Amino acid sequence: MSDDDPAKVGLHFVASQQVKKCARDGCRFTLIIVGASGSGRTTLMNTLFGAEIFPYDTLEHDTFHRYEYQLCENGVNLQVTLIDTGGLHPSDYSYSSVARYIDAQHFQHIFQEEQPARKNLRDDRIHCCLYFISPKNREITTQELNAMRDLSTRVNLVPILGKCDTFSPAELETIKMRVRETLQQNSIVCDLSSDGSYQDMTEQIRAQMPYAVIGSNQVHPNFEGKMVRGRKYAWGLAEVENVDHCDFVTLRTLLMTNHMLDFIQSTEVHYEKFREFCLTKRLEYFERTYGGPVDKSSSLSVYAAYHRVSMELTSNNLIFEDVSLRGKEAEMKNKITRDVQVQENKFKEWKRELVATQDFLNKDIDQMQEKCLQLKREIAMYESSESNVLDDTLTTPEDMSLASIE
Repeated sequence: MSDDDPAKVGLHFVASQQVKKCARDGCRFTLIIVGASGSGRTTLMNTLFGAEIFPYDTLEHDTFHRYEYQLCENGVNLQVTLIDTGGLHPSDYSYSSVARYIDAQHFQHIFQEEQPARKNLRDDRIHCCLYFISPKNREITTQELNAMRDLSTRVNLVPILGKCDTFSPAELETIKMRVRETLQQNSIVCDLSSDGSYQDMTEQIRAQMPYAVIGSNQVHPNFEGKMVRGRKYAWGLAEVENVDHCDFVTLRTLLMTNHMLDFIQSTEVHYEKFREFCLTKRLEYFERTYGGPVDKSSSLSVYAAYHRVSMELTSNNLIFEDVSLRGKEAEMKNKITRDVQVQENKFKEWKRELVATQDFLNKDIDQMQEKCLQLKREIAMYESSESNVLDDTLTTPEDMSLASIE
């Protein structure tokens, strides 16, 4: 059939309509950049977009910085938002501020959707988290593992190994293998499908993690004389866009070329999980505060209960779900458990010492009693022998003669 065939209803135009709509309306893509200071975050972001998006003078800051850029290519508009979280401190729960920020964007979106007028709704939800593993270590640290494990439940997580030109090819392959095994053992994976329909794509992304990259906007001639971006060393040139040198091209293809819409759409999965959790907490708060269970089979009753609990009350209620608070609570419980165990061990040791002392004293008492009994027996024997001697003395012949005279 030709395109002009009257039997066709025009379904094949849906794809082109979607392309036109996307080109007309554009889309918003939000990235959050997480990692320790010196992990290569700033350089890579500037390399990825080919411009100084992240000022180098703000590399060592502790606050979140938000950068928004309007990009246009072949008539397609893209609103890119980059969130620089600053360098993570070497503490167990320094990533909790990142988790709070991601949750806050979901939280704001929930209440924006509940407003009567949603024409000006602004979607600031995070579509992807680029987590930079420190190149100073040869494997994932406990802090990095805990951070990635927690953040992967909130957002699409892409682990990155920056400054890979500081490793030899053999070292880099060994480190990537160790990191990949750790990620798989802890079920840290970037799943861009909501129903598992893209299993092949997910497995491909998992097999490529972590993405070892080089960042640089400096241009140098390579061995072919072609001007390329890279880092110049005495031993040669490490090219940014050479797949034999690093995974920069693979990462850019993942984020921009092939799977940007997948990142955006799969964010709904994380959002729905948070939304369900948040609404459940609101119902629980309503039942505790206003008394009585809510009839969950009645949509109207549930809706009315939701709106009795304001945004501020919900926020205050959810603060107890903070990562750092949960971690500190777990630490406190562990500390209490350890302290109780120490005290119990002390009490057991004291009990053993008391029992040993009591046994020693009991034996001493028994010995003293035995000595007393022995002394009593000796006294009795002595008294008995003395009495016999006295009797013998009174019955001598001299005594008998005296008695007869008398």
